[in-house]
Amino acid sequence: MKYVLVLLVVLVFGWLMFRGRGRQKSSGGKAPKGQAQSMIECDHCGIHLPHSDAVVDRSGSYCCDAHKLAGPRRP
Repeated sequence: MKYVLVLLVVLVFGWLMFRGRGRQKSSGGKAPKGQAQSMIECDHCGIHLPHSDAVVDRSGSYCCDAHKLAGPRRP
């Protein structure tokens, strides 16, 4: 009976540890799930993307380094 109780305690402890790790991994990220992010437009191609993913320069905001090097689009 003593071994069954010890096994039960170890299993419950292991389950609590595993459950806690899953929550920590899923909550990681740039913004909490369900929360809105500000969107910007790439000055070169016009695609909309989250501000946290943008490449920002003095000349504007871009979706990638290649578009930052190319500069803003010409009308």
